[in-house]
Amino acid sequence: MDERTQEMMMLGSIIMDPTVLDVCADGLRASHFSTAQNQKIFTTMLQLRAQGVSLDAASIVATMDGFTNSALTSYVSVSYTHLRA
Repeated sequence: MDERTQEMMMLGSIIMDPTVLDVCADGLRASHFSTAQNQKIFTTMLQLRAQGVSLDAASIVATMDGFTNSALTSYVSVSYTHLRA
């Protein structure tokens, strides 16, 4: 499994269950992600959590300029597919 897929699984897992962010936030940094898009998604998640906003797809998309709900759905799909395997 490549690095990008692993990152998508991590971010998708957080979208499916926001408590995952509480578990990994202390040791995980945006700079650990290989793409600017994944770094931005992770940073957005941290910002929303700090503001007390729900970490759902709609909140993330609303916060990120130029990012679509369908693009974020691919993260959940990758995560769900690998959880089922």
